[in-house]
Amino acid sequence: SRNEVERMGVIFHDMLHQIHHQFETLKNLDDHRRTLLADLSHDLRTPLANLQGYIETLSINSDKLSEDDKKKFIDISLRNARNLKRLIDQIFELAYLESGQVKLHLETFPLGELLHDVVAKFDLKARDKNINLKVVPERFDYLVYADIEKLERVLTNLIENAIRHTPEYGEVLLKADVTDNKIRVSVVDTGVGISKNEVAFIFDARYQASNSKPDRNLHAGLGLAISKKLIKLQ
Repeated sequence: SRNEVERMGVIFHDMLHQIHHQFETLKNLDDHRRTLLADLSHDLRTPLANLQGYIETLSINSDKLSEDDKKKFIDISLRNARNLKRLIDQIFELAYLESGQVKLHLETFPLGELLHDVVAKFDLKARDKNINLKVVPERFDYLVYADIEKLERVLTNLIENAIRHTPEYGEVLLKADVTDNKIRVSVVDTGVGISKNEVAFIFDARYQASNSKPDRNLHAGLGLAISKKLIKLQ
């Protein structure tokens, strides 16, 4: 009947609209990945070129360099090598998460122990900047059911980010609050903060806030993107 033909027409129209929407989504995703790959290639090239330059200088002019200069060049080379490894590790981690093949290993464990273990990893770095880093409350006995390794990775990313953007004599707190039998874990700092207009973008790969301050280490801007994907998995 005419009504059936009209209904079929509406269904086909909706299907075409959905296919077009999916096609545009894939196209935008592909464009985003191309841009991300180009940016990351540039980031890889910089420490690699520096590393190669200093090693070549040490190799060619070793007899002409003083011991102090040799030590300086070696230290710079090591720093570039560490930056390069950190960037490559993050690229592989993000690619692994986006592949959709990540498996969760859920278990019950005391959350307090994990929070203190994560804070302990950053004790020296916090002391170097005279930052007060601590767990609040200091002692509590709560059990949670989660993937402990992935949760540790998230907290590590957040605390590392907080320390980097918190000035000397500041404070970084790893807080646990309990409401209605649910635990909320927060990383709170006295850092430079971020404008409300930029908050929605901080978990995008490669995004850097306008007030972020550069330092000697290379940051690919993937830590928060990785953290968001790990949280969504759980």
